[in-house]
Amino acid sequence: RREGDTVLFLSPLKIDPDAAFVKKIPYATSRAHPSQRASRGETGSGIALDYQGTEVLAAWQYLPSLRWGLVTKITASEAFAPVVWLGNMIIILGSVILFLAVFIAYATARSVTDPILDLQKGTAVIGSGDLDHSVGTMAKDEVGNLSRLIDTMTANLKKVTASRDVLDAEIAVRKRAERSLLEQSRVLEAYFKHSVSPLVFLDRDFNFLRVNAAYALVCSRPVDDFRGRNHFVDYPSDELKQRFEGVVTTGRPYFVQGRPFQFPDHPEWGV
Repeated sequence: RREGDTVLFLSPLKIDPDAAFVKKIPYATSRAHPSQRASRGETGSGIALDYQGTEVLAAWQYLPSLRWGLVTKITASEAFAPVVWLGNMIIILGSVILFLAVFIAYATARSVTDPILDLQKGTAVIGSGDLDHSVGTMAKDEVGNLSRLIDTMTANLKKVTASRDVLDAEIAVRKRAERSLLEQSRVLEAYFKHSVSPLVFLDRDFNFLRVNAAYALVCSRPVDDFRGRNHFVDYPSDELKQRFEGVVTTGRPYFVQGRPFQFPDHPEWGV
């Protein structure tokens, strides 16, 4: 209750059992806000400092008949402990989920790009004349099928080269090789059309010859829109053009990894 400029506590306190009719808090202090308000005739609730200066969640009620103030409270740390625990759990679970998502995305990307890079290296070795080199893998996807078809093609070419002693046998082998190459060409054509990897053919002046659907999707343009267009007119890049001209001049391949070409209209896509 109010006594002059102080609040007098009428009951024992949890921290101070001997406080009844003894402990007083001046109104001028920043502590015991709920008790000050209740003793002044106010009713309400909220977060405030108690008589110890501890932040609490309190409710206070004025009792007019007795001219007393009634306060009930709980420390804020205890009241919000479940919320804090839940927030920490959400952060931990979110971090775990984010880590797993990044790991799965990285593993998936490697499972797609590594076989393609191995296939590129293997075909370069075969192209240099080493027909004993094998690029075939046990993978069941389209890249694995393509690698085994290339091994079949290489084996057929080797047979053709080794059958020069007998002209008739050589002709027969060549015909079989031609049929095999034709079938493989159909497979390669199907791979070009239906591959999820963006693929594009350019002539020596860097005019578009062919693009597949995946390339057109990356550029947000229909396939027919590339016909008669020049790559560096549509997508200017002095550095990339210099690299391409080096390929035309030297006949050597140029591999790019980790430095995507940014299209002006869709910078989020890389080629």
